[in-house]
Amino acid sequence: MSCNDVLVSVADIAPVILRSARNVLTPGFTTGERVIPHYQIQYIQDGFGTISIDDKEYKMRKGMLCFWGPGTKHQISSDPNQPLIILGIQFHMSHTLQPVRFTDFSGFPPVTIVHAQARIEALLRDIVKEYMGQRIYWEESAGALCKTLLLLLARQSIMSDGEGDVSWQMTEMILKFIEENYREPLTNEAIAKQFHFHPAHVNKLVITSTGVSLHQYLMNFRISQAVELLLSTSMSIQEIADAVGYKNIHYFSRIYKKKMGISPTMTRRQALSVK
Repeated sequence: MSCNDVLVSVADIAPVILRSARNVLTPGFTTGERVIPHYQIQYIQDGFGTISIDDKEYKMRKGMLCFWGPGTKHQISSDPNQPLIILGIQFHMSHTLQPVRFTDFSGFPPVTIVHAQARIEALLRDIVKEYMGQRIYWEESAGALCKTLLLLLARQSIMSDGEGDVSWQMTEMILKFIEENYREPLTNEAIAKQFHFHPAHVNKLVITSTGVSLHQYLMNFRISQAVELLLSTSMSIQEIADAVGYKNIHYFSRIYKKKMGISPTMTRRQALSVK
C-alpha cells in the first residue's frame, strides 16, 4: 500500500470520468506499450485479442473485462483475422484524484469474466454516450453509472469467493485444448471427456466466457484458421478443409460461406485481385 493511497469503502467511492469511448481495433493491430496515470476499465464487446498487464498476457474475448490502476503498464492487440471492439473508460475513484485502498474489499482482479454481460455492457454504453454527448450534468450521470458498474463488479468478485478464478482457469484450459486439437474430429462429448465434466457443464463454461456455444466456438476457430491458410498458402480447398478438421469439403464450404458470407474460393480470388 502506498502512503498516498486513500482508505475508502467500496460504497463510498465517487468516480470521476476522464475519458470513455468505443474503440475498434482493426485485425492485427497493437496499441504499443502504455502507462496512464488513471484507473481504467476495458470491456471486450466483440472479437478476440490479447491484453498484457504488467507483462502478464491474457487472452481476451467477448464478455471479458480488464481493470487496472494508475501507472500500470499495458498493451492491447487484436486477433490477426478479426477486429477487437472495446468499451473503455478512464477515471479517478474520487475528486481527490489519489489512488484508493478499499477497507472492505480486497480489490478488483485484473481480468474478470462478466456474469451479467447485458447489464454491464449497457452501463458502459451509457457512460460512453454521456461522455460523448457532454450534456448538462453529464459528469454526475456518468460518475453515477460508473459507481454502479464498480459496485456490481465488486459484488461479483466477493460473492464468487474465488470460484470465478477457478472457472476462468478451467475455461482457458478447455479453449486451449480446442485451439491445439481443432484438426481432430472433436465433439462436445469428446472435449468434455478430456476434463471429466458433463458436456452441458463445459458448454456453459464456454458460453459464459465467449458468448457462444462450445460447438460454435470450435467452428469459429476452425474457420479463422481456414481464412489464414487461404490467404497465406497455395493449399487446395480440400487440403485446407482437412487441415482445419473437416473431412467433407462440401460441408466445409457450406459452413464457411454461412460464416464469412462468401465461399473459400471467392475469399482467395478476392485476396489475389488486390495484390
